[in-house]
Amino acid sequence: MKKLYFLFLFAFSLTFSETLAQNIPNAGFESWTQHFFYAEPVNFSTTNFQGYFSGTGPNVTKTTDAYAGNFAARLEAVAVDTNVLPGFVSIGTPGPGGFAGGFPFNELPDTLAGFVKYDITLGDSAFLLIIFTSGGSPIAASAHQFYGVQSDYAEFKVPLFSLLPVQPDTFQFFLATTSNFDSTQAGSVLFVDELHFIGATATFPNGGFEDWTDVASEEPDGGWITSNFFSNPLDPTVTKTGDAHSGNFAIRLENKPSLGGTPTSFAILGQLGGEDPEGGFPISNTPKKISGYYKYFPVGTDSSIFITQFSKWNQATQQSDSIANIKVSLPPANTYTSFEIPLNIVWSAQPDTMLLGFAPSYLDNDTSTVTLGSVLQVDDLEIEFVSGIIVRLDRYPAFVNAFPNPAGDFLHLSFDLSIQTPVVVVVHDGNGRTWKTYDAGLRSGAVDIALPVSELNTGTYFYSI
Repeated sequence: MKKLYFLFLFAFSLTFSETLAQNIPNAGFESWTQHFFYAEPVNFSTTNFQGYFSGTGPNVTKTTDAYAGNFAARLEAVAVDTNVLPGFVSIGTPGPGGFAGGFPFNELPDTLAGFVKYDITLGDSAFLLIIFTSGGSPIAASAHQFYGVQSDYAEFKVPLFSLLPVQPDTFQFFLATTSNFDSTQAGSVLFVDELHFIGATATFPNGGFEDWTDVASEEPDGGWITSNFFSNPLDPTVTKTGDAHSGNFAIRLENKPSLGGTPTSFAILGQLGGEDPEGGFPISNTPKKISGYYKYFPVGTDSSIFITQFSKWNQATQQSDSIANIKVSLPPANTYTSFEIPLNIVWSAQPDTMLLGFAPSYLDNDTSTVTLGSVLQVDDLEIEFVSGIIVRLDRYPAFVNAFPNPAGDFLHLSFDLSIQTPVVVVVHDGNGRTWKTYDAGLRSGAVDIALPVSELNTGTYFYSI
């Protein structure tokens, strides 16, 4: 009996089960999960954002190893690539020009006291600073350093030195695992608890570190990255909404103030890079266009953006090469409106990875054009390939079963299609010559094609759908 071996042509041949089994996810934004990033002590700012964003994780943490009560704060200096990120807590925001903000306070205490234990690397010291201000001008201040090792909690007292004979309206506080940010070393650890004032009736806000806020948000599943990490955890910039084009949910993006101060909101199916988003999800055929539905409510002259990026893994350099990058601005739309982004690209290579992203503001413009309050909603994304197959991104066919293989009289091809589409199967030999074309007509749902192959000579053939 003759034997006919069949392989799926193009990128579906040897990598088919590896790539297509990874469904392009959650294009209808139906699936969401609560993600916890880290906890922040109430009233304090920390280095946790920098630590989490750099991949080392939070370096100011809630600990039950407390002097009193349930919790204390643990600060650690950690290595970040070739640099070191000290651990610090502050009330007010330290910067090159000094502190900004602070906590309202109208008494001037005699002393700041608290309890600490620590292990500070040799040649360094932990550093504490407290400043009282009136109308933005310092009127009292004090500083203190901690050296070496203190294994058990010990009390410290820092007298305040008055600079002007007036009452304050604000105080600012800073405690760090280093006093020299230019040459600090990783490994220093400091525990702090029960901060309190002596000589004042008002208490130090959350000085016992009993109150913490979880930095968390509900995120769309499937690899989507959003701006929620940069926003107020109690007021996320990206949320699911029941105002959907179809199904239960769509994704809603609104420009709100971020931790960096600039109002921003975005969602990408990829990763955050150093300057631009990168990565994405695997594709196994040449894409022709992206489509979907959106609503857009800009404020003023704001304009939206939808981006698609394509790349290909370079085995020689062990990194991805950029193939193409398209950016489109979507106009205002009060009701769900369909959009299409044609991918009229002269491909320098067959891409294997695709990134999607969108935002309520054209983020390449000056930040002055990113306007608070602009809202974008997106739902039901689809991708059309050059083959003509159109599938929702979260319904990409996950498996084609070809049997028997080797085949005799018939080759059965079994797969699923989420929408009705014309199906044509073409059989080629190893030299690329077409031996058979089989028009299976319009198909949808569970598809089973019995492809007659008895007239073919014994050998190895490729098929494409």
